[in-house]
Amino acid sequence: MLTRYLNNQATAPEKEFIEQWYSAYGSDFRLSLSPDQRQELENRLWKSITTARHTGSRHARRGPVTRSMLRITGIAASVVFAGCLLYYALDMPSSGEQIAVKNGKVKRYSITNTAPFPQSSTLPDGTIIKLEPKSSLQVVNMSDDNKREVHLEGEAFFEVAHDTLRPFFVYTGNITTKVLGTSFTVSARENVIFVAVKTGTVSVTQTTRKSVSPRHTLTEEIILTPNQKAVYNGKQISMAIVEKPQRIHKPEEQPLMKFDEQPVSDILAALEEAYGINIEYDRDLIKTCILTTTLSNEDLYDRLNIICKAIKGSYKTEGSTITIVSNGCH
Repeated sequence: MLTRYLNNQATAPEKEFIEQWYSAYGSDFRLSLSPDQRQELENRLWKSITTARHTGSRHARRGPVTRSMLRITGIAASVVFAGCLLYYALDMPSSGEQIAVKNGKVKRYSITNTAPFPQSSTLPDGTIIKLEPKSSLQVVNMSDDNKREVHLEGEAFFEVAHDTLRPFFVYTGNITTKVLGTSFTVSARENVIFVAVKTGTVSVTQTTRKSVSPRHTLTEEIILTPNQKAVYNGKQISMAIVEKPQRIHKPEEQPLMKFDEQPVSDILAALEEAYGINIEYDRDLIKTCILTTTLSNEDLYDRLNIICKAIKGSYKTEGSTITIVSNGCH
């Protein structure tokens, strides 16, 4: 829109919008950088600006320029500069990152997100993490031949690089999450820990020690599959369904859920397969229920509401299972 405005190609509403935006313009853009980071950033930016200036001078366009347009051009340049500054700053290591190197290999380091928005990082093994604000990750070991280990405080989403020979462990308190290669979220806030699985299979283990003796250590393991989560409240660990279940197949592999005079049991079976969630119901009671419907963009619970309304029933979630109650169709 700014480009069209500066080239006298903007529509009247666009011109009015830009000029109102200019009148209300203000900036509160701040970044906390160390002197070395600031100097590196300045050198990279000046190099980019110099290259762009030489390139742009060969393609300069002449035309009528007003004082207002010049001032708006300056604002647009400052916005682009701020965007570049943010881009390069996010591309740099976090100011809270400390790296230890032993025998030429990275052994231990930490990442802390002090920004007000999630930040993504790539670990040495190729695992991608999205660290939420006020969260930190201690990377304990990425070079071991047998395992990969991190400690998490706060919340993060993991896309673990697949490695069948080296399981990936996430430690949060006395809860251990173990995977080979999958995507999941771990959150440890306000004395509640939960692990929610997006793809793959995840092992979540609770370890309770009554004394220093290994014989007095109790271990409980839960296996999670997509759309399931484990919740630990400080005393016990339980399974549940994530708040917003997603279809476990890729979009191109998802068939259109269009049913024409189909038994409701067939529709529920299709939902079970699409979301990987167990749905229980009395087959004898609903065996006469027939339904014509198309389930397109609704989420799982919206789809269940549609079905239950048609068969005059209801549903409830118990752990990792959905139970449908109905008196049947007549």
